[in-house]
This record gives sequence, structure tokens and C-alpha cells, in this order.
Amino acid sequence: MKRTKFCGRTVEPGTVAQIYLKVSETVTHRPASIPITVVNGTGEGPVLFLTGAVHGDEINGVAIVRRILDQIDPHGLHGTLLGVPVVNRFGFDSAQRYLPDRRDLNRHFPGDATGSMASRIANRLFEHVIQPSDAGIDLHTAAAGQANLCHVRGDTAVPAVRGLMRAFGTPIMLEEPGPKGSLRRAATEAGIPTILFEAGEPGRFQHHVVEIASAGILRVMRHLGMVDKRPRRPGINIMVRKSEWIRADHGGLLDMEVAPGDLVRARQRIATIHDPFGRHVDAIQSPHSGVVLAVATDPLTNPGNAIAHIGHLHKTLASARAYVKAGGDLGHVNWVPATRPKKRKPKPRAAVVPNEMLGVDD
Repeated sequence: MKRTKFCGRTVEPGTVAQIYLKVSETVTHRPASIPITVVNGTGEGPVLFLTGAVHGDEINGVAIVRRILDQIDPHGLHGTLLGVPVVNRFGFDSAQRYLPDRRDLNRHFPGDATGSMASRIANRLFEHVIQPSDAGIDLHTAAAGQANLCHVRGDTAVPAVRGLMRAFGTPIMLEEPGPKGSLRRAATEAGIPTILFEAGEPGRFQHHVVEIASAGILRVMRHLGMVDKRPRRPGINIMVRKSEWIRADHGGLLDMEVAPGDLVRARQRIATIHDPFGRHVDAIQSPHSGVVLAVATDPLTNPGNAIAHIGHLHKTLASARAYVKAGGDLGHVNWVPATRPKKRKPKPRAAVVPNEMLGVDD
């Protein structure tokens, strides 16, 4: 592997460097920089970028990038890994989704060096991280008041993107190129195949999200020829080609009856809305059979609020049900279907000691 020059700094093969990229300035005229960890391997290979916290309150990605950087040894790496745990450092510092100009950074890529604050930051990241890469993974969670199933999204019309999605290996994959101005869409359109990992809730670290994403990233790195590790794969891969949001028609107190990863039938009740006096207001049904991709977590709802995101399943619904019935899990760590245990001779049972004698609270 040759030495690589990144943001004006030379990184030797087999070394790790942390570089601070200036993306803006604070109101006190101080540089606003984001840390980028460059892991330059000893073998030839591609450049892969990982980005987290493009939305400042989506912090699962921060833990995911940190976990991967802790696991990768530059002496066993073919290629270069660029880890950017916090892209939106303004939103991250204030635990806010958006930038100080109230713009969504993930609607301004590839950016403009003379545009708005969001466009300028997007331009700096795109020029110094995205364009030097051969592929990328953008890490996200749900918006405030929602929770997402662990799944990947990407433009499946691009073969390289489709390959990254399947290599990542979540049980559910969503065919979605992304909105105009999103990082993954702008990168893919610029010739850098990029996928998005969606999972969990904002404002918190969730261990199952970090575990699933870390294993998925390692599978992508193996797919690209960067590492030799073989993380286990889920027992099923389902591509969802159409999805829809179900919204509330009335305000009130929301009681969700499904969770991310649940399979639902057409016309199945998935939530109810009551008024503060406990009277029934509305029963919300799923218009199609499919898988729950996201749900609202805020029990206080208004007309028009997003209640659930349903991915349509038709031909694959039967196989998804069989997988779950066998003990598989569409959204958490237990991705291997349960196998029927062998019958064993019963062992003599030990005497049961009451809880009060053990000092254990009920």
C-alpha cells in the first residue's frame, strides 16, 4: 500500500492518523472542525468512508464508527478506511437534528462553497471525504419521537450499491435512492456507491444497533476485499421495493400495538388513539401486509403525525413469516433461525430455594 495524502497530510501505510477538517466557524470566530480518523492499510485496496451524526441527534452512528475503528488493525487492512463519527458537529454539540441556520444538512449535498452554511459544510465534506472514496456507508437513526428497524437503504438500480446492500446483510433492505440533496444520493450520482443504515432512536446509544451495524460494515469490508473477517450473516435477506407512512387522522394519546420488525396483515389494527378522558377515538389499521419499518414513540399525537412506516411484502411475506416462526428475528441480534434441540434425558431437579431466603427482590 502506498502512502496516502489526506487533507494535506501524508499518512504512511500501516498507520492511523486523526485529522481535523475545518468545515465552518463559530459565532466567536473560532474554527469549527470535525475529526476524521484515517486508517491506512498495508495492502492495496479501496477507500471506504463511514459517516455518522449527519443529523446531530442521531448518535448511534458515533458509537458504530468508534467500534469499527477499535476493531481494524491497519496491518491487516487492504485499502483505507475513513471514519467520520460526527459530521454535524454543531447539531451534535447542542443535541439538535439541524444546523444553527435550521437547515437539514442531509438535503444539501454535494454542497456549494459559496452557498448557505449547510451547503458550505456539505461541500467541505464532499470534497475531502466523499470524492476521495470508492464506496461509503452513511449511518442514521429515526427522527425525534420515532424508532426505526435496523435495515439498509440504497439505489438498487446501481449494481455496486445493490452489492453493498446485500453484503451488509440486514434481513430487511429498502429500495430507496434517497431524497435530492441526501449524502447517499449525491455520492452515488457522483460515482461513489453509497448505502444508508437506518436503525434505532435518536439521542441514545443502543447496543443491538451498534452490534448489527458493526457486523454489517465488516461484511461490506470483506465484500470489498479490505479484511478477511467473516461475521455471521442473517438467515434471510428481503428486498422491500415499496413502503408507505401511515398517519393519524385525529389528535390524542397514541397506543402502539406493533414494534419495528413485526409482520402485519392487511387491515390489522396497529394502534389506537384515545382522548385524555379515555374514550375511544380512532383505530389505525395497516392498509397492506408487510413489515413494520418504523413506529412513533411519542404517545402525544396530532392529526397528520406519522404513526408507522410499513414496507410492503407480497411474494416474500410467506418466507418472512416462516423465518420468524422458526425463531429468526428481523431486527435484532438473533438473526439465526432457532433449531429444534435434541431430546435429552431429564436430569434430577435441584431443590428450589425461595427468593426471600436468597435475598432476591421480586
